[in-house]
Amino acid sequence: MVKKNKKEKKILFQCEECKLFYENKKLAEKCDAYCKEHHACNIELIANSVRGE
Repeated sequence: MVKKNKKEKKILFQCEECKLFYENKKLAEKCDAYCKEHHACNIELIANSVRGE
């Protein structure tokens, strides 16, 4: 499950497993699925994450 958040007038999607934010929902869903399956993060997906602060 991916969370939808509004940060500084942007809509960001958060991986509920590792808590990283993405501007693209599909990337957040891929990250969430990868994290659940492998109990770790994928460096290629992390490269697309953005600051959620």
